[in-house]
Amino acid sequence: MCISDTREIGIVASEYGIDDAWPVFCEEFKQWVLEDRFPQGRPALEEVGVQFVPDVAPYEHMKIRILNGGHAAIAYPAALLDIHFVHEAMAEPLSRAFLEKLEHEEIIPVIPQVPDTDLREYYKLIETRFSNPKIGDTVARLAQD
Repeated sequence: MCISDTREIGIVASEYGIDDAWPVFCEEFKQWVLEDRFPQGRPALEEVGVQFVPDVAPYEHMKIRILNGGHAAIAYPAALLDIHFVHEAMAEPLSRAFLEKLEHEEIIPVIPQVPDTDLREYYKLIETRFSNPKIGDTVARLAQD
């Protein structure tokens, strides 16, 4: 069961003038990468944004290191600072600076090249996601992983 909290209900009411007791939030970002290995032809999933590649491993490494590593990097310092939401951690100058330094100096330089992908641009997308107050991701959730 999906439970909407009062924060999400309030956002929908104030921004759209809609009284919805069960709003479902989502984000614009999507990335679905599949290996192009289908025994009987592939479905036309590229029509809905799927990226077919010969090897998914580089994309998985990129996601795990930049996104998941970024989550881990900000979770514990943000928890110690008693920050509740990820976007609030990104608004905290110390937390954001720590994440940026870690990503640019320690994480991105050791990720093998991903075809047709600029890793710094990918990080900017992740940074934008982390900073989005409408996502409402919690530091406590990150700290549990």
